[in-house]
Amino acid sequence: MKKNILPIIIKNINHIIFHCGNLKRNEPTLLLYDNSTKNLAGLFKKVIKKITEKITLIHVGNLKFHGEEVNKKIEIEMCKSKLILCLTKYSLAHSSARIEASKKGARFLSLPNYSLKFIKDNSINVNFKKIGPQTRKISNILSKGKSINITSKRGTNLNLKISKRKANSCPGYVVKNGDLGSPPDIEANISPLEQFSNGIAFIDGSVTHPKIKLLKKPIKLIIKNGKIHEIEVDDKNVKKILNKIFQKKSSKRRVLAECGIGLNPKAKLSGHMLTDEGSKGCIHLGFGANHTVGGKNKINFHIDLVMKNTSLYVDNKLIIDKGKLQI
Repeated sequence: MKKNILPIIIKNINHIIFHCGNLKRNEPTLLLYDNSTKNLAGLFKKVIKKITEKITLIHVGNLKFHGEEVNKKIEIEMCKSKLILCLTKYSLAHSSARIEASKKGARFLSLPNYSLKFIKDNSINVNFKKIGPQTRKISNILSKGKSINITSKRGTNLNLKISKRKANSCPGYVVKNGDLGSPPDIEANISPLEQFSNGIAFIDGSVTHPKIKLLKKPIKLIIKNGKIHEIEVDDKNVKKILNKIFQKKSSKRRVLAECGIGLNPKAKLSGHMLTDEGSKGCIHLGFGANHTVGGKNKINFHIDLVMKNTSLYVDNKLIIDKGKLQI
């Protein structure tokens, strides 16, 4: 590792641990990692040990998708911790283990697909707490709304019913017991009523899957009664991967489970889940699990698809105008 790069990495690690994680002296801290983050986990450990000796490192094994469950032993360790930093390739944010740990009071930083290269990204070095009020304001608007309409010049025209669903404010930092954050992702999101999403969505930003990432050609999704009914895309390889991911038409994987609004001003579409979801003015649609974030679709799978230059209305209030935030 080049010497001039290391200070940037350490600076951003400190920012995540202390600004985003709010680590306190002698707090029981758990660091989850896998083969892809072994070296990075070592650097996190060195910084954490300056504040607390109560640190546990656990290798989670080979996770295969976002939302996959860990074994009971790991879940028990999660529930005993005050701060959890999840440095794994795939996110555990939508897992039941994370929910149980949150109920026990653990603050959870979900840091999927981090690497020595990504830790240097400019989107990490943001004052997340300054943007927090805006995130909460949009979350409140979503919580009070009855419907969302999403449109775009490409032809997106999608209606989601959100009545009586509570939105989530995800400011990228954790302070209170049970808080969940995923820096550099800053977003407000909500789980639509599972059977009442209808219309067409043109996905033209990215698909947060390692075999797709940034899109060269848009994907047309036809949504009927809350599920992906048809997938249309000129790229045959992408279509093959998507059909494999979403499985048969009756699969719970196809349920439109989340609508999120990105709010990080330094995040740019890059093919990395946390920057793409958090990119200011971009909208992402999550499919699969939402039982951990206010919905009813329980499945150990979740994937996000990102749209750019779209407009979003809550009831008749314009929130995003062609990718530009209006709040």
